Formats: sequence, C-alpha cells, structure tokens
Amino acid sequence: MNNFSKSLDRLIGYAKTYLMLSSRDETLVRNRIMSELGLSYYNGSGKARKNSVALGELLNELGEALISEGLFSKEEIPQVNDKIMGILLPLPSVIEKKFNRLEKESPEKATDFLYNIGISAGYIKKEALDKNPRFSEGRLSLSINKTKPEYSDPKKALKGSAVKGGYPACTICRENEGNSLSLKSTLRTIGLKLGQEDWFWQFSPYGYFNQHGIAVNQKHTPMKINASTVSKLLDFIDRFPHYFIGCNAALPRIGGSVLAHDHFQGGKEVLPIHSAPLLKEFHCKDYPNAKIGIIDWPISSLRIKSNDRGVIEKLGARLIESWLGYENKAIGIIPSDESGQHNSLSPIVRKEGSSYLLTIVFRSNYANLEYPDGVFVARPEYQIIKKESVGLIEAQGLFILPGRLDEELKLLAKLLASGSELPEEMKGYSYIYNELKEIKPAALSEDEAYKRVKKEAGSVCERILENNSVFKNEKDFSAFLLQSGLVE
Repeated sequence: MNNFSKSLDRLIGYAKTYLMLSSRDETLVRNRIMSELGLSYYNGSGKARKNSVALGELLNELGEALISEGLFSKEEIPQVNDKIMGILLPLPSVIEKKFNRLEKESPEKATDFLYNIGISAGYIKKEALDKNPRFSEGRLSLSINKTKPEYSDPKKALKGSAVKGGYPACTICRENEGNSLSLKSTLRTIGLKLGQEDWFWQFSPYGYFNQHGIAVNQKHTPMKINASTVSKLLDFIDRFPHYFIGCNAALPRIGGSVLAHDHFQGGKEVLPIHSAPLLKEFHCKDYPNAKIGIIDWPISSLRIKSNDRGVIEKLGARLIESWLGYENKAIGIIPSDESGQHNSLSPIVRKEGSSYLLTIVFRSNYANLEYPDGVFVARPEYQIIKKESVGLIEAQGLFILPGRLDEELKLLAKLLASGSELPEEMKGYSYIYNELKEIKPAALSEDEAYKRVKKEAGSVCERILENNSVFKNEKDFSAFLLQSGLVE
C-alpha cells in the first residue's frame, strides 16, 4: 500500500500543476479517490508537491500499484484511471466559469485553455494522435488513423452510436459528461446558443486535426440541413472567429458516423479546400457585393464571400433550398424517390478578417442498379484505400485513412521495389498495384518505392473525391447555379 500512497501523492501533485487543483482541496480530493477505490489505508506524505511528470507514467505507476495489491485486475485499470482523473479535474461549472472569463480577453485564449486542460486530463489522446502518420500529396493531406478501428457500416450512423442501456442516448449526448461507464469522467463541455437553441461544444478525444471539436445540439434530435443551418454556423463563428465550423451531409453513405444526433464539426486548422482558388466566378443578381465562385476542387464545391452576415445567410438558404430539390436525370441527380431524400450538402463557415466565407459541398447518395452502393461514392477499386464514407473532413481535403494502411503501404512499396507479385492477402490492391507497376522505372529503392506508393495513395484519394462529385464538369455546375436564379 506504500507504493499506492506514493503514486497517489505524485498524481495529486500533477493535478495541482495542470488541473487547477488547489492546496485547499487536496485532502478532500485524496479522500474522494480513496473512497472511490474502497481504500481506508494511506501512509503518504499528506502534502503533494507540484510536478511535471507525464500523466501516462503516473497512471501506469498507480495502476501497477493497484494490481500488485490485488485490488483491481489489469482489465479494470482503464476505468479506474478514468474515475480518478474525473475526481482530480474540476467540475464543469468551474471549467466553464474560467472559460467565460478568458473569453472576455480572447475567444482563442478560452478555447486553448479548454483544449489544453483536456489533454492534461487525458481526455484528448494527444500522445496517441501524434503517432498517426500524416503527409501531403498533391492538393490533399492524408492521415493514417491508428487510434480507432476502421468504420465500414453506414447503417450504424442512423443509430448514432447508441449506448447500451439507453443512457446517454448516444456517444455525443451531453449526458456523457463525467460518465465513467463510457470512460468520459474527464469530458468537459461549454454551453452554446446557436439559432436560439441550446447547444454545447466539446473536443474530440481522437481529433483528426488541430483542436478538432464538435458543437452538439442539447436535444438528442436527428441531423438535418435547412435554411437555419447556415445561421447556426454563423452564430458559432461569430463567437469563435479563429475556427471553421461545418456540417456533414445528413444522409447515410455520404454523411458522418453519427446521424441520429444533430451536430457540427470544426477546429483551429486551415484545411486544403480553404486555400483552393476559384475555377469560375459569377455575378450575383441580388447582392452585387457578394462574390460567388466554383472552387477548383475535385468534389463539387462553391464559395460565397461577403462582409455582410445577412447576405451569407440569405444566399446560403436559397442555395440549400435550390439543391435539395434539384433534378438532372441526364447526370444522375435525382433529389428524392420512393427510397427517400438523396440530395444533401455540407455547409462550412469561416472568417477571413471582416469577411464571412461560406463553402458548400454538394452531395448525393442516390443509388441505382449499376451502382447499388451509391452513384456518387468511391468506386470499388479504390475502397481498399478508403471504404468509409467521404464526410465533411475528407471533402475539405484531409483524408482519414484506416490504421491498417500504415503497414500495408510499406509492404506495397517493398513488393514494388522487388518486382514481386501481390500475395493473396493483398489482392485488394490489384488495381492500384498494376498502376504502380506501369510507371515503375527499371530500378527502384524501397524508399523511392514508398514515396511512389504514398503519391499513388494521394492520387486515389483525389479520384475518390471525383467519384463523390455530383457535377463532373463546370458546364453542369454552372447550369445548376443559373437555374437557381442567384447568378447570371
């Protein structure tokens, strides 16, 4: 028990350094932890000093002490650690009070504070995230996600990752805050008002980019996109102008992994689409000071820019209404049929100085006999790279690829360098490997081969975006915009 007492003292010292624990509350917190663990014996110093030891090291040390004392099994330690960290972290009201005070100085200071304390509490798995390989190829960024399993069933999105027992209703409900059953004892959220509705903001524990978070409707209600969506996004960006915020298409096959609960995603990063130039600009009939243009981007995307928030709201609402009912059978655009709605979109809002920028990515989940999995989704020969839906993040140029690719791409490079045939377990790469062999020079080192494999992966991802594009050329895109009556 002596080892446990020392480990606990060190952990409390960490909380004093990074988790706002005051010396006045130190004894109470120690007693709460001991009570949670069912312990009545302590022979530590009684006064923990501040320290800067890594959290992972401290939790490993504490876990080993608890296991060696026969108090818990190895399998129980993750939940034990989660409960302990939840006790060490201040209550949501204390966190939100400091957040609001910092926000008066700077919204960026406030979000930095919430993000950093989430890392310090172990909720945001930054150490694991930093191990995810990430590289740029062509216009895109590719990240190999080794922290979560590959997601491949779009039907599950409609259930919203339902929680066993029904409480909370899903994995992103606010009722998860402090819930040790879902290992979220350290989750802390901040209240929002979006479109006069109660929402909240939280960071993702396995974020795909810098300060990746979600704004979530307080009510467990299905995702939807309508005229009010843009207004809500603008409300968010007015409060946090250093972020971007966007919404997934609210349909299976082309949306995110949680469609049963209305939410947005955003963060503190400039994604590739935000830097892409315009392919064609249009004159806006009713708002001559607004700039509207087709983005030079592989998936059908439009950008609207104006200093007037009201103009962005009106143009966004009219474009949403136009697209949701738009039909062009000649190019496979069927807005709806007996199986339901097919046209959807992803609106994204950010600011540049005093200007608002609204990006709209046009989507369709229409399927037919030729393409039963979807007309506007990745073709089968590319799905070995990414079978999961192209969502809001991929549409903006950051591809989140399954963790298995970390080893598989390296193996592909070795095979390419040696001129070997694909083994049976790699047959899914046949199309891609044949492409690589066609451009392979006579001699190629493994390093050179790996560079070519990564370049090919980037090319495949760009083609996946093109597969998802509803307008395959500028002429068809322009025809839709002219029909909408917004441009001339």
